[in-house]
Amino acid sequence: MFGIIVWLVAPAYASRYQANLADERTLRFSPNAEGGYDVSEIPFHLEADLGQKKHIEDVIGENDQIEVDFPFPFYGRVYQSFFIHNDGVIAFGEKVNMRNLQYRLSAVPAILLGLIDLKPEASSTGGVFVKQDDDRLVVTFLSVPSFYYPEQEYTYQSILYADGTFEITHAGLPIHPAYRVNDRALASIWAVGAKPSLAPAQTVVFSNLPIQSGAEGVLHDEYMSFRKYLHDFLQPLAVAIFLVSLFFLLGLAMLFKYGFAQPLDALLTGVQAFNSGECKINLPVRYNDEIGFLTHSFNTLAAELDDVLSNLEVHIADQTSDLQITNEQLRKLTIAIEQSPASIVITDSNGHIEYVNPAFTQISGYTMKEVLGKNPRILKSGQTPEETFSEMWAKIAMGEVWRGELANQRKNGELYWEYTVIAPILNTAGKITHYVAIKEDVTDRHNAEMALRESEMQYRQLFELESDAIFIIRNEDGRILQANSASAHLYGYTVDELLALRNSDLSAEPEQTQKAT
Repeated sequence: MFGIIVWLVAPAYASRYQANLADERTLRFSPNAEGGYDVSEIPFHLEADLGQKKHIEDVIGENDQIEVDFPFPFYGRVYQSFFIHNDGVIAFGEKVNMRNLQYRLSAVPAILLGLIDLKPEASSTGGVFVKQDDDRLVVTFLSVPSFYYPEQEYTYQSILYADGTFEITHAGLPIHPAYRVNDRALASIWAVGAKPSLAPAQTVVFSNLPIQSGAEGVLHDEYMSFRKYLHDFLQPLAVAIFLVSLFFLLGLAMLFKYGFAQPLDALLTGVQAFNSGECKINLPVRYNDEIGFLTHSFNTLAAELDDVLSNLEVHIADQTSDLQITNEQLRKLTIAIEQSPASIVITDSNGHIEYVNPAFTQISGYTMKEVLGKNPRILKSGQTPEETFSEMWAKIAMGEVWRGELANQRKNGELYWEYTVIAPILNTAGKITHYVAIKEDVTDRHNAEMALRESEMQYRQLFELESDAIFIIRNEDGRILQANSASAHLYGYTVDELLALRNSDLSAEPEQTQKAT
């Protein structure tokens, strides 16, 4: 209830918030004897000569801040350089991490010109400028848009003097900066001022000047002021809703006791009796409500369970018989697999080996213990083209069977060939759960085929390299079927031209040649 009311009312209430930040104002921070700063308002001024434009981006990395060499005393320590962050922060000693700003405005000493998530690279007319003289340095954020609300632009300027004095000038704040309930702190101006390592526990309001501060820092926390503004509105509302909810819960407790607890206790008593072994139970239904429905369902369940128990022995006997038949079938199948001369490998859907039969261990040289959990790629020899494996996986992943030959390598490094059939195993939902591979060692056949191809190649080389002209002609008509290079050289034809002729076409006595043929 509280959440719904706040969701409806709080945004409208938050939109009425007025920030305690004045535009076109210059604040001077002068070091004092307490190790802090005296803050006073001086006549508004904005340096016209902005100096050199610097490249700063709203990204976490190398380009979100730049380092400037300028000796400057700050809270009791002289820093030789400092870092200008894209979100309106001048950090001393080290770079400031934007994420660490969420925790007490980081642990880095810093001057906050107007901490907000800015996007300098999105400014078409402005950006971040730095001008350095002998005794002072000017840092200007000119017309820089907000990251969360790009239509709102911000202009800050800070002048740092060599004696430790510095100024903060606001010369372009939005008329109505956005402060919304669910925004991050950096969506609007969060804080203005100076702080040592950690932000001070007590903050100030720069509308009440002059201010004298010590070494703890001087900080105007506008985001905390906005949260307090919401807190002052929501706290009384929360107390009122709590009291109303308390009375409601008391009434709910009474309703729970008489409308729910007592009928449920009666049902619980019956369940306890049922758990003790008493199945013939019929509980009275007191009310025609949800608990009454449960009681009626319990009575029906008890009666059905009693009937099941009465016939349990018959069911067990039937199931035992079915299990014996199934086990006998599994035993036969196991023997067939174990005694099969072909290698059988079963993997899960990711290709990890779960089972291999004795034929696999005999052919590959690996024991079952060595391959369990491994991928079949341990057998790869490098002789099988990768295109073959890509085709294989594409096909079995679609639930189809793949057949082909693979050149594998035994444990001892010896190469052998297998004719392989791989089929997916599907569950009842049609999803692939395993793969089974049945592989036949075809090394002898493959070697014979290779020997045959080598013999044929040798024949062709001898035929082609023979210095005498050799023809192979067809008996029935003398058509030239093959001719070597020596034939083409002898007769002055190309080999292709010879294959279009008969042997009688090359003879000075065609009829005699045809008759002899």
